[in-house]
Amino acid sequence: VLRRKVAPAYESPHAFLTARVLARIGMTIDRWRRLSDGTHPLPTGAFVAAAQWLRYGHLLLERGAGVIDPASFAACVTGTPANPSYGLGLWLVWRDGELAALYAGGAGGQGLYVLPARRIVAVHFGQSDSWNHAAFLKRLETG
Repeated sequence: VLRRKVAPAYESPHAFLTARVLARIGMTIDRWRRLSDGTHPLPTGAFVAAAQWLRYGHLLLERGAGVIDPASFAACVTGTPANPSYGLGLWLVWRDGELAALYAGGAGGQGLYVLPARRIVAVHFGQSDSWNHAAFLKRLETG
């Protein structure tokens, strides 16, 4: 569906993401896993340096910063009735009706954390599937 939506302007969703978001914030991907059909899986398989992931975190902190239109950004940070704590690729942490934090979790305990009210963007790299995102967020919130 996404491939059809971005065609014919872009050859793939990956090309769309690169041109419309990543290049505009100066973010580079070290390596992106390819599927057997040659495509890049957008939700997984991107390998980036911490400094590059921070660029994306700052884009989220600034609510799209002129790169993502406000309505599209709002959709990313809106949960669904099935799971109010998950937006479009982002986990959402609500406190007293306000978005207190959002984060993206990756394999091995990788995480990108954004706390808008505190103006914090943090990246965690690790090699443990037992990493506790909630405990880490609590430390960032109170720290």
